[in-house]
Amino acid sequence: MAQMQPRGPNTAAIRRRNKAVVRRMLKAFNTGDVSAVDKLIAEDAVTLSPTPFPAAPGAERDRVKAQITLPRLSFPDQHFDEEELIAEGDMVFLRWRLTGTHTGPLPLGGEPTGKQFEVYGGELVRLRDWLIIEHQNTYTKPRLELTMRLGVLNQEKLAVYRARQLV
Repeated sequence: MAQMQPRGPNTAAIRRRNKAVVRRMLKAFNTGDVSAVDKLIAEDAVTLSPTPFPAAPGAERDRVKAQITLPRLSFPDQHFDEEELIAEGDMVFLRWRLTGTHTGPLPLGGEPTGKQFEVYGGELVRLRDWLIIEHQNTYTKPRLELTMRLGVLNQEKLAVYRARQLV
């Protein structure tokens, strides 16, 4: 993964504002509000980590909208909780807890199990002019942990993850 370092001024007001942007993005994931994406993510934003929802250059907003809507088909009750939120300069780190119930098919294959789950992960974002411009997540381990807990991780699914460079 690319290394991100904070830049720019590091005042309390900037840290509060940047945290507010990340909290609004988290709320969009919890409510399914894809309209928030255009207000919170810059047109030229990029993701620096592997994702099952790839985006062409300049299409990061569309990728995030898919990331909000598609998992809700498998986990309609999914909910992200803020565990920790740390801001410094133009960067914010969010450690989150995701809970839900597997009641729909998985995008990469796997029939509903009805199992409830809880996994943890994190996001690191860079902001410019109160918009997210770079994003890096630590979702590989939680993704694998989730599919293992649901009992749907098998060699075929692992091969798909590897082919898409998700593990």
